[in-house]
Amino acid sequence: MLQKGSLSALTPVEKIGKVWVKRDDSFSFAGVSGGKVRSCWQLAQGATGLVTAGSRFSPQVNIVAHIARAMSIPCRCHTPTGKLSAELLAAQSVGADIVQHKPGYNSVIVARARKDAKKRGWREIPFGMECDEAVEQTAKQVANIPKGVKRLVVPVGSGMSLAGILHGLRNAKRPIPILGVKVGADPTKRLDKFAPDDWQKKCTLIDSGVSYSEAIESDFPIQLDPIYEAKCVEFLKPGDLLWIVGIRQSVSGDQSVAKTRNKKKMVTPKATATNTKSNAVVSYRPSKTAIRFISRIRRSWQSAFKNILDVGKTLQEAKDKLTSADWHSMITH
Repeated sequence: MLQKGSLSALTPVEKIGKVWVKRDDSFSFAGVSGGKVRSCWQLAQGATGLVTAGSRFSPQVNIVAHIARAMSIPCRCHTPTGKLSAELLAAQSVGADIVQHKPGYNSVIVARARKDAKKRGWREIPFGMECDEAVEQTAKQVANIPKGVKRLVVPVGSGMSLAGILHGLRNAKRPIPILGVKVGADPTKRLDKFAPDDWQKKCTLIDSGVSYSEAIESDFPIQLDPIYEAKCVEFLKPGDLLWIVGIRQSVSGDQSVAKTRNKKKMVTPKATATNTKSNAVVSYRPSKTAIRFISRIRRSWQSAFKNILDVGKTLQEAKDKLTSADWHSMITH
């Protein structure tokens, strides 16, 4: 079990080359690691059973399942329909019931989990750890950020870890800018609810350029979660601090298996070329630099397409305000 005081203990900050890393992944209990484990353990106290909702690729389901096993209580996890991921299989292996839904929209699985928890009298562990306790636990962890840090780079899924970091920096009066790398859906509404009122002045959100379910490799010196932190590496600059929220068990538990999984889920698939003289098949894979370049091009096109849509919307709004005669006059002169 956790030792007294370990929930509030600061996880280490390490210097790797020209950047720092906040190792919140070093918090470990019941075989799972990361800041969300800390929050889940806090929320689970006194429960007779746990219910949660999560995507098939989120580590939360497996975290809740392992906490439940450590507490010797039952667990039910609501997810979208589909093939069980490594994390869901791991949760199932420790006794969790995996309940799948179609359609598997976040709103659907969250509602079903809430109803399930109420019916059974069990504790609901909110989707994305969406609760004040998670914010408070994360906020405490900013205390050992070195003075030389110029910027924080944070992977953003639900946005709850980012909300906690923003509160922590405000409480500590540390005006450090933050770059939030979105790896999933837009977290703005959740940040508006849980982050400080002026969070948009302190933080810049950008899209990772990779879909949430796509796992990528990184050339970072330490193992990173392929769905979250690995997608932040290309944005790091000297003086930055990468906040490592956690790492999924399927990656941290078996490095050889993790590498194999990552390679199978690279953003750019493996290609083959045939040597006609020898009939040999030569395999090659684009370099990490090429993959990062492709990601940047994808983001540029996404941004350009969004701008086109915005212009079209503006023109439509203007057209709606004009009479047909005015509109015809404007476009013909």
